[in-house]
Parts: sequence; C-alpha cells; structure tokens
Amino acid sequence: MFFETILMAEITIAILMTCHNRKNTTLSCLEALMNQEPNPGIRISVFLVDDGSEDGTADAVSEQFPHVKILYGNGSLYWGGGMRMAFDEASEHDYDFYIWLNDDVILYPYAISKMIDTFHSIKTKENKEAIIVGSTRDDSTGRHAYGGIVIPNWWPPLKLVPVIPADAPLSCDTMGGNLNLISRNIVKILGNLDPYFSHGTGDVDYGLRAGKAGISCRVAPGYLGHCPMNKIEGSVRDTSLPIHKRKELMSQRTSVTPIKERLYFTRRHTGYLWPIHWIMTITSRILFPRLWLIWRSKFGR
Repeated sequence: MFFETILMAEITIAILMTCHNRKNTTLSCLEALMNQEPNPGIRISVFLVDDGSEDGTADAVSEQFPHVKILYGNGSLYWGGGMRMAFDEASEHDYDFYIWLNDDVILYPYAISKMIDTFHSIKTKENKEAIIVGSTRDDSTGRHAYGGIVIPNWWPPLKLVPVIPADAPLSCDTMGGNLNLISRNIVKILGNLDPYFSHGTGDVDYGLRAGKAGISCRVAPGYLGHCPMNKIEGSVRDTSLPIHKRKELMSQRTSVTPIKERLYFTRRHTGYLWPIHWIMTITSRILFPRLWLIWRSKFGR
C-alpha cells in the first residue's frame, strides 16, 4: 500500500485533487496512484475535493480508498476553487511536498519517485529548489498532452508553447495544472492558487508568479502518465459548429477564461505593453466575437 502505511517516513507528500461528476475517471486515477512503486522513504496523503458530484463519486472513493480525505464543494468551485480548498486543507499539516494531480491523469508506476528524484537532483546541483512539472501524453494517440510551457517571444507576450520532455530535466516558464510537485519552501513563498481565477489560467499564473519570485519550473524527464486532451469537438474551438453556437460557449468559464479574469492575468503578466495586447486580442473577443473565433481557429490562444 502506497498510502499512509509507512512508518518513520522521511518525506511527506500531499496529493491535491478536485473532481465533479466523473466517478470512474476519478477512481481510475486513484487506483494508478495506489499502484505507485513502493518507496519506504515516502508517505502520501490524498486530499480530494468533490465539488457537488451527483454520480456517487464521494461514496465510491470512501469505499474503495478509505484513506483519502474527502472535502465537499457545492458544485460552484470549478477547478481553481476545488484545488484551492484542497491546498488550504493540506497546508494546515505542513507537508514536505504538494502534488497537483488532475483526476483524469493515469500515473505511471514510477511517476512520483521520478519527480522527487528530479527535485533533489536539481537542488543538489544548483543549490535551489524548483517546481517539478510532470508531462502527460494522450492515451489514445500517444501524442504530448500537458506539462511544461514556454513563452518563446516577447510578442505576442502570452503565446504559450508546450515543452516536450527529454531524457534530462528541461526549463520552462510555467505549466499546466495536471501534474506538478511543489515543495513546502516554495509554497511558503507563493502561497495558494490565486482566488481570482475560478477555473483555468490559475495554473499558468502560478508558474509565472514563481518565475517572478526567482523560482524556476523544470520539466521532469520523460512522460509520467497519460490523460486525454480536452476535446475540440463541441468546444469553442470546434470550427464545425455554427458561429452562434460557439459564441454561446464563450460565456462558459470551462470553455474560455472569463473576461475579468483574463484582464487580471494580462495586466499581471504582459508588462507595460498590456493595453496594446488587450486591445489587439481580448477586446476583439468582446466587440467582434465572430472575428475572434475565426482568429482563434487559425492561430490558437
């Protein structure tokens, strides 16, 4: 058993998760977590926020994984709120490390050990701590899914490019929130996810804030798990949908970051040129949503 059954543990880790109405997906994620390679120097605790699931997720988790600490939301937390709740609860216990884990990620058996090893390797060589980013690939195509992100150019200032993992750790500017390891010392500096972000963008913001604080983000070697990529079909990026339908989807925070949150993010991370960036990209979304959707279809974010 990889959960709290190890005495005299040297390292304590809190796994932070949030879920909503995908019981089987969540259970599969926890099962893979349970099947991590045993490491007598690690003790793991899991904090799972069930944000108003109506499919019996909490009961099933309690039955199959009784060591998991379940917290309850009312269905309005979304990813950002759920992860903040888990983070707040876990932080009360002062763990050595905190791992963000999306509930659709199936970890490979060596994932956690490799992240810990990468952290200590960097700390030993560079005498500083880094956020360790785990990469995942799409389970159906084998292609890169989520992980580290770089911003390659000063303009456009928020063009996010994924980092493909290699045989050695790689630097990145920020990360997606699917699988990341953050040390106690870094959490003391950065704190929790910013409460301004309700669903997406909070993960990218966290990594960028780390960089401004002098904390680097590093992509761990190789792929550490698999998960499905967000589907294009039926989303705001689906060019087969009529424009009016895609405009309707723009009002859903699970599809597009809300305007106020995006403005907050833009002002924080694009420097003194943020008004120009805002006018050229985001204002078009408000005033000319059809053109914005066409632009997004061709050029992405």
